[in-house]
Amino acid sequence: MDDKEKLEQHPETLLKENKITSRELVEMSEKLKKHYPGLPHVCDYYGYAVDIGWYAFEGHRFSPDPNAYPNLQGVVAWLSRNLHAEPGEQGLIITPDKITKPWGDYCPPYNSLDDGKQNTLSMLKDVRKRAESMSYFGKDLPIALWCAKYCKNGVKPGEGFMPAIHQLEAIVDNSYRVNDALKRINGALIGGTIWSSSETGQRAYCIKTGWLRTGPTIESESKWIDYHVRCVIAF
Repeated sequence: MDDKEKLEQHPETLLKENKITSRELVEMSEKLKKHYPGLPHVCDYYGYAVDIGWYAFEGHRFSPDPNAYPNLQGVVAWLSRNLHAEPGEQGLIITPDKITKPWGDYCPPYNSLDDGKQNTLSMLKDVRKRAESMSYFGKDLPIALWCAKYCKNGVKPGEGFMPAIHQLEAIVDNSYRVNDALKRINGALIGGTIWSSSETGQRAYCIKTGWLRTGPTIESESKWIDYHVRCVIAF
Protein backbone atom coordinates (compact mmCIF):
# COMPACT_ATOMS: atom_id res chain seq x y z
CA MET A 1 0.00 0.00 0.00
CA ASP A 2 1.51 3.32 -1.07
CA ASP A 3 1.20 6.66 0.78
CA LYS A 4 -1.66 7.84 -1.44
CA GLU A 5 -3.75 4.78 -0.60
CA LYS A 6 -2.97 5.17 3.09
CA LEU A 7 -3.96 8.83 3.07
CA GLU A 8 -7.35 7.92 1.62
CA GLN A 9 -8.14 5.66 4.58
CA HIS A 10 -8.71 6.60 8.20
CA PRO A 11 -5.99 5.41 10.64
CA GLU A 12 -8.58 3.61 12.77
CA THR A 13 -9.18 1.15 9.91
CA LEU A 14 -5.50 0.83 9.04
CA LEU A 15 -4.49 0.10 12.63
CA LYS A 16 -7.18 -2.54 13.07
CA GLU A 17 -6.04 -4.26 9.88
CA ASN A 18 -2.35 -3.98 10.88
CA LYS A 19 -1.55 -2.12 7.67
CA ILE A 20 0.46 0.61 9.39
CA THR A 21 2.66 0.96 12.47
CA SER A 22 2.38 3.66 15.12
CA ARG A 23 5.45 5.38 13.68
CA GLU A 24 3.90 5.44 10.23
CA LEU A 25 0.77 6.91 11.78
CA VAL A 26 2.73 9.89 13.12
CA GLU A 27 4.30 10.44 9.71
CA MET A 28 0.87 10.25 8.09
CA SER A 29 -0.50 12.88 10.47
CA GLU A 30 2.21 15.31 9.37
CA LYS A 31 1.31 14.70 5.72
CA LEU A 32 -2.39 15.13 6.46
CA LYS A 33 -1.86 18.63 7.84
CA LYS A 34 -0.70 19.59 4.35
CA HIS A 35 -3.16 17.28 2.59
CA TYR A 36 -6.23 19.05 4.07
CA PRO A 37 -5.58 22.82 3.91
CA GLY A 38 -9.27 23.75 4.12
CA LEU A 39 -10.17 23.35 7.81
CA PRO A 40 -7.05 22.69 9.87
CA HIS A 41 -8.54 24.17 13.05
CA VAL A 42 -10.84 21.18 13.65
CA CYS A 43 -8.89 17.93 13.79
CA ASP A 44 -9.47 14.55 15.35
CA TYR A 45 -7.11 12.71 17.69
CA TYR A 46 -4.76 11.76 14.86
CA GLY A 47 -4.64 15.13 13.12
CA TYR A 48 -7.21 14.37 10.44
CA ALA A 49 -9.30 17.35 9.39
CA VAL A 50 -12.85 16.66 10.57
CA ASP A 51 -15.46 16.71 7.82
CA ILE A 52 -19.22 17.04 7.48
CA GLY A 53 -20.82 13.64 8.05
CA TRP A 54 -18.17 12.40 10.51
CA TYR A 55 -19.30 10.99 13.84
CA ALA A 56 -18.73 12.81 17.12
CA PHE A 57 -17.97 10.96 20.34
CA GLU A 58 -17.60 11.80 24.00
CA GLY A 59 -14.31 13.52 24.77
CA HIS A 60 -14.14 15.65 21.62
CA ARG A 61 -13.29 12.70 19.38
CA PHE A 62 -14.29 12.36 15.74
CA SER A 63 -14.18 9.63 13.13
CA PRO A 64 -15.86 8.60 9.86
CA ASP A 65 -16.30 5.20 11.54
CA PRO A 66 -19.37 5.03 13.83
CA ASN A 67 -17.69 2.28 15.85
CA ALA A 68 -14.36 4.04 16.36
CA TYR A 69 -14.96 5.07 19.99
CA PRO A 70 -17.57 4.54 22.71
CA ASN A 71 -20.44 6.99 23.33
CA LEU A 72 -21.38 8.24 19.88
CA GLN A 73 -23.11 11.60 20.38
CA GLY A 74 -24.11 12.55 16.85
CA VAL A 75 -22.97 13.63 13.40
CA VAL A 76 -20.95 16.70 12.42
CA ALA A 77 -23.52 18.79 10.54
CA TRP A 78 -21.74 22.12 10.06
CA LEU A 79 -18.19 23.47 10.19
CA SER A 80 -17.10 27.08 10.45
CA ARG A 81 -14.95 28.50 7.66
CA ASN A 82 -13.23 30.76 10.15
CA LEU A 83 -9.79 29.23 10.63
CA HIS A 84 -9.43 31.12 13.92
CA ALA A 85 -12.79 30.07 15.40
CA GLU A 86 -12.74 29.49 19.13
CA PRO A 87 -13.93 26.22 20.74
CA GLY A 88 -17.70 26.32 20.80
CA GLU A 89 -17.81 28.13 17.47
CA GLN A 90 -15.98 25.63 15.25
CA GLY A 91 -18.90 23.42 14.34
CA LEU A 92 -22.26 21.86 15.17
CA ILE A 93 -23.16 18.27 15.94
CA ILE A 94 -26.70 17.06 15.39
CA THR A 95 -27.88 14.33 17.74
CA PRO A 96 -29.58 11.24 16.27
CA ASP A 97 -32.89 11.89 18.04
CA LYS A 98 -35.89 14.11 17.35
CA ILE A 99 -39.25 14.96 18.89
CA THR A 100 -42.38 16.42 17.32
CA LYS A 101 -44.12 19.15 19.32
CA PRO A 102 -45.51 22.69 19.09
CA TRP A 103 -43.10 25.55 19.66
CA GLY A 104 -45.21 26.73 22.60
CA ASP A 105 -46.67 29.98 23.87
CA TYR A 106 -43.69 31.34 25.74
CA CYS A 107 -42.08 34.63 24.68
CA PRO A 108 -38.35 34.78 25.43
CA PRO A 109 -36.85 38.19 26.23
CA TYR A 110 -33.87 37.50 23.97
CA ASN A 111 -34.10 36.20 20.43
CA SER A 112 -31.47 35.76 17.74
CA LEU A 113 -31.38 34.46 14.18
CA ASP A 114 -27.85 33.13 14.70
CA ASP A 115 -27.33 32.09 18.33
CA GLY A 116 -29.43 29.07 19.28
CA LYS A 117 -27.58 28.55 22.54
CA GLN A 118 -28.62 31.95 23.89
CA ASN A 119 -32.11 31.54 22.44
CA THR A 120 -32.53 28.27 24.33
CA LEU A 121 -31.33 29.80 27.61
CA SER A 122 -33.70 32.74 27.11
CA MET A 123 -36.63 30.39 26.43
CA LEU A 124 -35.89 28.52 29.66
CA LYS A 125 -35.82 31.79 31.61
CA ASP A 126 -39.29 32.55 30.31
CA VAL A 127 -40.48 29.09 31.36
CA ARG A 128 -39.16 29.61 34.89
CA LYS A 129 -40.75 33.07 35.10
CA ARG A 130 -44.13 31.70 34.05
CA ALA A 131 -43.85 28.75 36.42
CA GLU A 132 -43.25 31.13 39.30
CA SER A 133 -46.30 33.21 38.36
CA MET A 134 -48.41 30.10 37.52
CA SER A 135 -49.07 31.52 34.05
CA TYR A 136 -47.66 28.69 31.91
CA PHE A 137 -50.45 26.50 30.56
CA GLY A 138 -48.52 24.30 28.11
CA LYS A 139 -49.62 20.67 28.07
CA ASP A 140 -46.10 19.32 27.54
CA LEU A 141 -42.58 20.23 28.53
CA PRO A 142 -41.29 23.05 26.32
CA ILE A 143 -39.20 21.93 23.35
CA ALA A 144 -36.25 24.04 24.52
CA LEU A 145 -36.20 22.10 27.78
CA TRP A 146 -35.92 18.80 25.89
CA CYS A 147 -32.85 20.13 24.09
CA ALA A 148 -31.28 21.56 27.25
CA LYS A 149 -31.86 18.35 29.24
CA TYR A 150 -30.52 16.06 26.50
CA CYS A 151 -27.92 13.80 28.18
CA LYS A 152 -27.27 10.68 26.13
CA ASN A 153 -23.86 9.07 25.53
CA GLY A 154 -21.89 11.49 27.64
CA VAL A 155 -23.66 14.69 26.58
CA LYS A 156 -23.99 16.81 29.70
CA PRO A 157 -27.28 18.59 30.51
CA GLY A 158 -27.02 22.15 29.24
CA GLU A 159 -24.69 21.30 26.33
CA GLY A 160 -27.52 20.65 23.90
CA PHE A 161 -29.63 23.45 22.48
CA MET A 162 -32.21 24.25 19.83
CA PRO A 163 -30.56 25.80 16.76
CA ALA A 164 -31.38 29.32 15.62
CA ILE A 165 -32.83 29.65 12.13
CA HIS A 166 -29.53 30.48 10.39
CA GLN A 167 -27.79 27.60 12.20
CA LEU A 168 -30.60 25.25 11.20
CA GLU A 169 -30.42 26.50 7.62
CA ALA A 170 -26.70 25.66 7.49
CA ILE A 171 -27.38 22.17 8.86
CA VAL A 172 -30.17 21.52 6.35
CA ASP A 173 -27.85 22.64 3.53
CA ASN A 174 -25.59 19.72 4.52
CA SER A 175 -28.45 17.26 5.04
CA TYR A 176 -27.53 15.00 2.12
CA ARG A 177 -24.19 14.09 3.69
CA VAL A 178 -25.47 14.20 7.26
CA ASN A 179 -28.41 11.89 6.47
CA ASP A 180 -26.07 9.33 4.91
CA ALA A 181 -24.23 9.21 8.24
CA LEU A 182 -27.45 9.14 10.29
CA LYS A 183 -28.71 6.18 8.27
CA ARG A 184 -25.69 4.12 9.29
CA ILE A 185 -26.59 4.53 12.99
CA ASN A 186 -30.38 4.31 12.55
CA GLY A 187 -30.70 7.96 13.54
CA ALA A 188 -33.64 10.23 12.77
CA LEU A 189 -33.04 11.79 9.35
CA ILE A 190 -33.20 15.52 8.66
CA GLY A 191 -36.49 16.07 6.87
CA GLY A 192 -40.02 17.42 7.07
CA THR A 193 -40.55 20.74 8.82
CA ILE A 194 -38.18 21.61 11.65
CA TRP A 195 -38.59 24.29 14.29
CA SER A 196 -35.77 26.72 15.03
CA SER A 197 -35.36 28.60 18.30
CA SER A 198 -35.86 31.95 16.50
CA GLU A 199 -39.26 33.59 16.85
CA THR A 200 -41.14 36.68 15.85
CA GLY A 201 -43.94 37.60 18.21
CA GLN A 202 -46.78 35.10 17.88
CA ARG A 203 -44.94 33.05 15.28
CA ALA A 204 -41.65 31.15 15.12
CA TYR A 205 -39.27 30.37 12.29
CA CYS A 206 -39.03 26.89 10.83
CA ILE A 207 -37.51 25.23 7.78
CA LYS A 208 -39.62 23.17 5.40
CA THR A 209 -37.00 20.87 3.94
CA GLY A 210 -38.82 19.94 0.74
CA TRP A 211 -41.65 22.45 0.28
CA LEU A 212 -43.25 22.07 -3.19
CA ARG A 213 -40.04 20.44 -4.42
CA THR A 214 -38.29 23.79 -4.49
CA GLY A 215 -35.81 22.82 -1.82
CA PRO A 216 -35.65 24.05 1.78
CA THR A 217 -37.55 27.23 2.57
CA ILE A 218 -37.67 29.38 5.70
CA GLU A 219 -41.18 30.13 6.96
CA SER A 220 -42.74 31.70 10.04
CA GLU A 221 -45.58 29.62 11.46
CA SER A 222 -48.03 29.59 14.34
CA LYS A 223 -46.31 28.31 17.47
CA TRP A 224 -49.03 25.71 18.01
CA ILE A 225 -48.25 23.45 15.05
CA ASP A 226 -46.53 20.12 15.65
CA TYR A 227 -43.16 20.20 13.86
CA HIS A 228 -39.89 18.35 14.36
CA VAL A 229 -37.31 19.52 16.89
CA ARG A 230 -33.59 18.71 16.71
CA CYS A 231 -31.00 19.07 19.44
CA VAL A 232 -27.50 20.24 18.48
CA ILE A 233 -24.18 20.59 20.30
CA ALA A 234 -21.51 23.17 19.55
CA PHE A 235 -17.81 22.35 19.57
